[in-house]
Amino acid sequence: MPGSPIPASAPDAGPPPGRAASVLAARLRRDRFFQAGLVLVAVVLASAVLAPWIAPADPLVGDQSLYLSPPGGRFPLGADTQGRDVLSR
Repeated sequence: MPGSPIPASAPDAGPPPGRAASVLAARLRRDRFFQAGLVLVAVVLASAVLAPWIAPADPLVGDQSLYLSPPGGRFPLGADTQGRDVLSR
């Protein structure tokens, strides 16, 4: 019937919003897979934000005189066959 009132004894839709969030947070704190995933996402985000400082060299600019340079000094991971920094690539 349209317009009929909802009875007072109708079941509620669940716990109040604040309590539902705390129950979810408690469950996630115990979940090891969630914690591992959170650490993985944090590492990926940190590496994306810090990328300009981690690998400052231009990955496309090469120097033929530095062909296959060994690791160290200017290139921490060495250079490739075109003299480009392997870490930046």
